[in-house]
Amino acid sequence: MQLDTSFSTAIHICVYLEKAGKKLVNSNELAASIGTNPVVVRRIVSRLKEFGIIKVKVGLGGGYVLGRTAGNISLWDIYLAMRKDNPFKLRVGNSEDALAASLPAALEETLADTEYAMKKPLGNTTVRQVASKIDL
Repeated sequence: MQLDTSFSTAIHICVYLEKAGKKLVNSNELAASIGTNPVVVRRIVSRLKEFGIIKVKVGLGGGYVLGRTAGNISLWDIYLAMRKDNPFKLRVGNSEDALAASLPAALEETLADTEYAMKKPLGNTTVRQVASKIDL
């Protein structure tokens, strides 16, 4: 499986922005909190912006704020913004090997069902709910 940390990083960014209120937060500040590079933050923010989850103010003194209230942003919204194809996509390392070539199709339905099963719990959890569980 090709899973990465972009989903959890995107949640971190959204919760951080909720905690910051109306204060603009830049990629350097977010990167320091996450423990990553600002370039990673900017890449993730661009996806979240595309889905209206984050607003970006460019220029001197610019930064990020939530694009809508934290109570109206579900983890499913963030998941959809961050998924590129199917996050459970299996890599075929050797297309000439019968097992390697057949495995993705053999698991396609199971992995699609797995993704669908995540929709309800993620859809019922908002950024505000997550933020309320964290004391800073």
